[in-house]
Formats: sequence, C-alpha cells, structure tokens
Amino acid sequence: RHHGIAGFRMPSKFPIVRTGLTRGRVSAAVPCTRSNARLPSVRILSRYFAARFLTLFAAILLASTLTVSVVELLLNFDDVIASGAETGGVLAHLLLRVPAYYLGHLIPISVFAASFFSLGLATRWLETTALAAGGISPQRAALPIVCVAVGLGVVSHILDETLMTLSTRASSQQSGSREDELTFR
Repeated sequence: RHHGIAGFRMPSKFPIVRTGLTRGRVSAAVPCTRSNARLPSVRILSRYFAARFLTLFAAILLASTLTVSVVELLLNFDDVIASGAETGGVLAHLLLRVPAYYLGHLIPISVFAASFFSLGLATRWLETTALAAGGISPQRAALPIVCVAVGLGVVSHILDETLMTLSTRASSQQSGSREDELTFR
C-alpha cells in the first residue's frame, strides 16, 4: 500500500483530489489544485452538450429543408411540368431555389430549436439536477451551446454572402428573369 495526500492511507490505487471541502477519487493522477480539479469532467460535459446540440441542429435543419423543398415543389409544380424538366431538372431547380430563398431563414430557426430542445431534454432527463448536485452551474452547461451557436451564426453569415448570392443569381437565370430586374427576397 502507498500513502496518499497528507499521509493518509488509501485502499485504492486512485489518488484523492481535493475539490473544495469534499474529497473524491479520480481515475488519473491530477495535480491537487482547486482550479483544475473538475476540468476533465467539464470538458467531457462541454463535448456532450455540443454534440447533442449539433446533432439536433443537423436533424432539424434537414427536416425543415425537406419540408420547404416539398412545399416549394408543390407550389411551383405547374412551372416544373410546363418546362418539361425531368427528375434531374426538378432537383436542380430545388437545389438552386431552396438555398437562395430559404436557407437564410432555416439556419437561425434550426439553431434556436436545437438549443431549446437540447436544454429541454437535459432538464427532462434530470441532467440539470445532476449538474447542480455536482456543483456545476447551468450557465457553464449552456456555454458550449452558446459557443457553437455563435460559430453557426458566423458560418451562416459567410454562406449568406457567398453560396446564397450565387444560388440566387443562378436561380434567377434559370427562371429567365433579366439581370437588371430588381427582385426582393
């Protein structure tokens, strides 16, 4: 047997880490300071909430994009039939029109819904209660979601200035409108 912190005998091979007033066992050797005693668990927690948020964001964005595509196809079905386009032409029409007109609105809606659902699911599954019992504040748990949402906002802005502008131009050329014509989204 070996001696642990301050000469106490430990029956386990894991060292005791001081985390304020309580002592707990950890599986790896960690320097005994108050600032980094909970750091590995918080990193895992951040990855967990960020992964859940990104998964929900992707699922909601895909579902809303497919819904908008079906509605767009049904609204413009006469134009598609009149043009005599085959399946490839219909898909090209949708791939140009959906990013041009709807993606700028779908990304912020999907970010809001994913953040709402990820925090709501954490509350429903009593994960927020476990966080409070572990001494981690709810703001700390929401931080990775906020950081990823800000990153998605930057990506959305970049897409709005590049992909959506090109898609709008290509969609207007495909529909036969003149370039000097002023159109509003």
